[in-house]
Amino acid sequence: MKHEALENFPPGWGERLSNRYNSDFFKFAERIWNEPNLPEKVTSIPFIYDYRILDPLRTATYLQFRNRRQNDDAMRTNGLELRINLANFPKDIPPPRIILIDTPESRAMQTGRWKVFPNGQIFFCPPRLDLGIPAQHDIRELTTQLAQTQCFLRTIEDLGDIESEMVIVDLVRDPRIELQDSIYSLYGKTVPRTQVDVHHVNDDSLDNPFKRYPADINDLKMEGVNPTCCKVIIDCDPSASGMQMEKADEKLLEVIRRQNGGVNNISKVVFFSPISTLEAVSINALSLAEDGIALTVFSSISINHATKPLMYWCPPFYNQDHLITDPKVLRITEAIYGDLAYVLDPWCNWAAKRLSPAQALKDSEKFELSEHGLKNEDILNNALSITPERMINEFNLDPRDFVSFATIEEASLFGRLEELNRIINS
Repeated sequence: MKHEALENFPPGWGERLSNRYNSDFFKFAERIWNEPNLPEKVTSIPFIYDYRILDPLRTATYLQFRNRRQNDDAMRTNGLELRINLANFPKDIPPPRIILIDTPESRAMQTGRWKVFPNGQIFFCPPRLDLGIPAQHDIRELTTQLAQTQCFLRTIEDLGDIESEMVIVDLVRDPRIELQDSIYSLYGKTVPRTQVDVHHVNDDSLDNPFKRYPADINDLKMEGVNPTCCKVIIDCDPSASGMQMEKADEKLLEVIRRQNGGVNNISKVVFFSPISTLEAVSINALSLAEDGIALTVFSSISINHATKPLMYWCPPFYNQDHLITDPKVLRITEAIYGDLAYVLDPWCNWAAKRLSPAQALKDSEKFELSEHGLKNEDILNNALSITPERMINEFNLDPRDFVSFATIEEASLFGRLEELNRIINS
């Protein structure tokens, strides 16, 4: 089935779909859909910060690939704070903010990393082929790095007792972001954590451009969450259109109000999303602002683009250097994907990438590559051309900046640290 062109939809299609599917997502999505030149609404503020490796057993190994960035016992790196200046956004609510950082783990999310095999083979691996436990571990490491930024530290410091004033919410099929662990390692506190079963339902209605809607959430366990004291909700999951984040927060606020005499004291919602989009952040920020709630999003090296009409695939923005910490990394993406660099999603099947490698490889071709006459092998062959020498001479990039935690873990596991060090530092 083909949908009508959206320009033929009468104004108010979002409100109609919101009423039909019991979620405000659609009415705010229509506003963002019609927002001209959304990237131009973003102000980009660079910052520098230091982050520490929290596991002393692997610090020495980790640092041998980070020595030029080392500041005493910490690593120094660059970041960006993005502020989205939306039209008619409430003046009494801080504008939505996005925190990006430039680390090997954040680059692994969007561009790729060096992958090590038991036989000593080492090659560059783009994120759609970087699967399973190694991908999970890089996400976990990225979380710990983001939790050390000044922006997150201020969120902690603004609260009196984070164990009663904050709740962490993992969306279904745990994304392995593991923020609860990171906060304990950094601050010695156990923040209550729950999980919400949120997913979408396929929809062939001709007037629904997204071809899906969020399923109703029937139950939500909130043990340990004090609805009177709670001020900050932290949602953990990648986010494309923002549909599932919106539905999750609608349910969370509903439960908190029901348990707290019809009111909530939430002042801020935070997303930890290793991949997120400018559209998702904007849609969710508009919705939360109606409840007087500010939104801050912690992501990776860049904020991506949820492409119309589905707003399901999320390539990087083209020619928007203020939305990425180091635009030079896009030259690698272009070398691997060619004309499709700003069409293909970095991950494809997001859940399978982390949890089921065989399914991820199958879906990579089924849902995206086959449409363009490509296979996973084609992407792999292109990635094999990305050598340390090419990074330095053609892209003006340092190969060591793509040695992520997963790379070092693989090299340690397979006894290939010497080979890795020789190839990367040669």
